[in-house]
Amino acid sequence: MMMERRKAIYPLIGFPIWYGEGRDPSALMSSIRRAHFDYVEVSLDYPWPFKDVSRLDEIIGEAKRKGLKVALHAPWRDVKLSSPIEGIRKESLEFFKSALMEVRGHFEYVVLHLTTDQTVERSEIVRREALEAAIDSLRTLIGLSRELGQKLAIENVRESVSQIASLASTFPELPLCLDVGHLISSVTRMRGDPREALSEWAERLAGRTLVVHLSGVRKMGKYVVDHLWVSIRSPLARFAVEIIKRLKPGYVLLEVFQNSKGEDVDPSELKGVVRHLKTRLGGI
Repeated sequence: MMMERRKAIYPLIGFPIWYGEGRDPSALMSSIRRAHFDYVEVSLDYPWPFKDVSRLDEIIGEAKRKGLKVALHAPWRDVKLSSPIEGIRKESLEFFKSALMEVRGHFEYVVLHLTTDQTVERSEIVRREALEAAIDSLRTLIGLSRELGQKLAIENVRESVSQIASLASTFPELPLCLDVGHLISSVTRMRGDPREALSEWAERLAGRTLVVHLSGVRKMGKYVVDHLWVSIRSPLARFAVEIIKRLKPGYVLLEVFQNSKGEDVDPSELKGVVRHLKTRLGGI
């Protein structure tokens, strides 16, 4: 009797879509499917989901028709849910709530930023007040997401691993999104060690990480730029993949917007990276 071969288990691998995406939705989703992606993460960049809604609906509908699952990236530009200035935080919260209520249907997750433009890296007072503001915003949003049947996930932007861990302990039911590029960028700006930060995340938050955003990172003069091409031969990228394997997330988004030439990336160019991730992460 021939034994049935066990199907490999790996996180779903996703491709990002945003409002500036001008390609034909049907052709784009076909290209994404041919590259063996499993889902798309649609970013609700303004004017979505308030204007040009027909195109948003077309993109989501076409993804589902092609057999792709759909997740959302909540609005983040001009949205300051952890601002210690209460008026700014409340206006951001109202905008966020209205955006979430505009989008109906089943989505794999909704990832959100808890950000402020204040100098949280330089001031303990600002850091503490920003954390309190983030907690206040989350209390409201968790209740709303339950009413709407959506699954929120907190994404790190400029926060340290310790700050994310503090939020995670306050809301033990809330999953997390590790943005590898954001973490490497913020640690590099503070002259820290990206490997240490990634290892700390794995040690403290392995059981909480639902989503990982993976992209290439490059230092350009004084600046650190992410969302770039992922080279699977890079030692840091290989290290990050091993960290992802330890985290056992349900989803990995290849948040890559440019290819190695600096041009808009086509999904087909990432086919090899998708294959590599499914091979390395299979069986998690």
